Amino acid sequence: AYISHPSLLYQEFRVIALYSIPVLCALVGLSFSTITQSIEKDWLVVLSDGSSTWLTTTNSVMSQIDLLCKSLAPVVTGIFFSIFSTSAVSIILLLANSLSTVLLYVFMTNVYNSWPALSVRSGPTGMDPETTINVTNSSKYTTSYQSIHSSELDGSKSKLQQYSKEEKDSIRTKGCISRYFGFLPFVSQCENDWQDFADSGCAGVMISYSFLFLTVLSFGSLMTVYLQWAGMNDTWIGISRGLAALMGFTGAVIFPLLNRYFGLWLTAEFAIVFQCSLVTLAASAFFWPGVHKELTMVVMVTAVLISRIGLWIFDLSARQIAQETIPEACRGKVNGQWRAVIAFFEMSSFVLAMWVSEPEHFSFLTSLSALMVFLAMCVYVLTRPRAERIDDGWSGLGRSSSNDNESEGIVMNGSSSSSSNGRSNMNSKGQSTQRGSNYT
Repeated sequence: AYISHPSLLYQEFRVIALYSIPVLCALVGLSFSTITQSIEKDWLVVLSDGSSTWLTTTNSVMSQIDLLCKSLAPVVTGIFFSIFSTSAVSIILLLANSLSTVLLYVFMTNVYNSWPALSVRSGPTGMDPETTINVTNSSKYTTSYQSIHSSELDGSKSKLQQYSKEEKDSIRTKGCISRYFGFLPFVSQCENDWQDFADSGCAGVMISYSFLFLTVLSFGSLMTVYLQWAGMNDTWIGISRGLAALMGFTGAVIFPLLNRYFGLWLTAEFAIVFQCSLVTLAASAFFWPGVHKELTMVVMVTAVLISRIGLWIFDLSARQIAQETIPEACRGKVNGQWRAVIAFFEMSSFVLAMWVSEPEHFSFLTSLSALMVFLAMCVYVLTRPRAERIDDGWSGLGRSSSNDNESEGIVMNGSSSSSSNGRSNMNSKGQSTQRGSNYT
């Protein structure tokens, strides 16, 4: 049949390709998410060498580049579509993404090989039995590090920093879930993983940040569809989406300045309160008596646009709080759990949109979005005091050592690196050494 009717084979190929594209895009998204997690949540912490100022600047610059690309991508793609055919634009985008993937691999490999500490897992669960203890150059770090683990902070530091792996496993096996379902291996492991998340020292911040993903007030697909249904011109929708990225860019630019004068925790608190106020204004516009739909759209779009400044300031603050607080021994696990929580709330917004699918009921979704931002603000404020004491101890170590790093310089010859945050050093023979003060 295929020989006599080649068009049938072509049609089946098109159907297979059509259904394969979403699966391939999902795999690409998974890979990109993994790369982002590794670089933003782990590599930057190692490369910062304990400098909180460097982390602030780097996080801000990376977000600015990301937002700038998100602003330019729709414009450039639109120009391509106006000049070339759809098939030609598809080929151009395919080549551009392929080239970007190759360059990303080359640059990541270069950084990984240039900084040996990235390949060494440190901490109580990652020390090699033959690891030697190097205390020659660690005297200046001993006082500041021991101050973090002094008796004054015993009540505020995370449990992961108090117990060894054996002690943690012994304590956690007494959990109520494992007590009844411990015969299933994955149940006990899952409970331990979530216990690590809860004991990370900044679980409240991560939960607060995750709440923000259950929203329709974000210039995403759901809000765009509603604006189109309400009669907003596609050109203005495109302009609004570009302005949303520009507002986020503005937040990323002013974040280092606010952090310098007010600190991470106060900056994050200001940002979440600022965003909550504007999102509440946007949601309340649907319930103003005697207001036309056009005015409601203007108020909603304007409030959401301005709220993006607070959103990105809070995003950068929460990111750096997690970078400076989560113990290195479980950093990857905790950040993976965090990403899972974010994905759950992000998926929930689409599930609710399927349930409340009528555009006339969009006000319900906006009200729920405002409620989630309010809950995020409450969770952050309520969990701040305990976590802030942990952060102050880490920041004291990082800020006190950052100037020393700048004066002494950091060796980047591929065979050794200086680190004050607990990462391993690599000597000239490629052997791993640890700073003794970090394991007293």
